[in-house]
Amino acid sequence: MKSNLFKQLFIIVVISSFTNGSAQNYFPLMSSQNEKRLHEAIFSVDTISEGQKMTLLLDAAFNNKIDSFSNSWYSKHLSALKEPVIYSDKTNKEIIRFTWLRTFDNPIVIRIMNNSGVVFVYWKKSNGAGGYDPGDLVIDEKKRIEFQQWNEIVQKLGKINFWGMPTNYPTMGLDGARWILEAKIGNKYHVVDRWSGDDSKIKPFCLDLLTMTDLKIEKRKIY
Repeated sequence: MKSNLFKQLFIIVVISSFTNGSAQNYFPLMSSQNEKRLHEAIFSVDTISEGQKMTLLLDAAFNNKIDSFSNSWYSKHLSALKEPVIYSDKTNKEIIRFTWLRTFDNPIVIRIMNNSGVVFVYWKKSNGAGGYDPGDLVIDEKKRIEFQQWNEIVQKLGKINFWGMPTNYPTMGLDGARWILEAKIGNKYHVVDRWSGDDSKIKPFCLDLLTMTDLKIEKRKIY
């Protein structure tokens, strides 16, 4: 279901009451001028064609950048989950991270890190709610996996055209979840942010990452 301007403003008013305060930006920040351009061109106008929409979203002004509101929201949760900032990391570590912010359920993050051929899967959960207060870190686990598994995961990223997906896509509802997938491999970093109502190819990929952990999520809690 496509969003309209009223729904977006409603969400911002509700969630912003829980995201006040400063926090380090965990994602490349979109300029305020480009935020306005994006909203005017995409989020509040229904006449733009799909081709025009994709061309605009892949523009360097918008692609691989997160707006200030979302950056603050997501960053607060990642900070509470005691996660590192990936996009500005200058080490040789290669990282894939899925951040799952469900409006009414506990925030979850799954990070896979390849450090010179030694690969670990990390999974964390806080006792807050994705659309509200982050809460405190309550699950912090990891396990080592084979390097071949890492290669297979990286190949799957290529198969879903992750690197060619626009970071932003104008779909949102009154509740649901944010599915945020990042990867830093070699000298490339990319982030894709989707709402649960969006028919996105990152969802099955992220659910595959979930199966690599010991987390047990009820089917009705997957949204």
